[in-house]
Amino acid sequence: MQNTQIELVKTNTPLTQLTEKVRRWTLLDTMLKRIQEKTKEMRTEKQELTEDICEIMQQNNLQRKKIAIQDGEIRMFERNEYTPLSYGYLEECLGEIIEDKDQVEYVLQHIKDNRETRTSYDLKRTYKSTEK
Repeated sequence: MQNTQIELVKTNTPLTQLTEKVRRWTLLDTMLKRIQEKTKEMRTEKQELTEDICEIMQQNNLQRKKIAIQDGEIRMFERNEYTPLSYGYLEECLGEIIEDKDQVEYVLQHIKDNRETRTSYDLKRTYKSTEK
């Protein structure tokens, strides 16, 4: 029985733990990749259906109507989407209110230099090339 305990201790080394965790991480990463691919396909199809439904509702003047479904209802609504704030956009807007280009550049540089940063660690998977 003592030999069994020694075997268990030997198999629980940091290297063995690392190997097992890497195997599990890789398995989860592969599973997530497949799920994300399927999710992307589903989102694309849903977006196409959304566009089709909205078009039909607009053509038939049904924008304010609700569609009853088994667990609730669907209604069409108008949504305003804003583009992200990019440095190019900020420079353009600042240029409209500040004539001195050096001041505009100074403000942009100040914003860039003083952004909050956070350092963290992650793992990235790369795949072996299958092309030969």
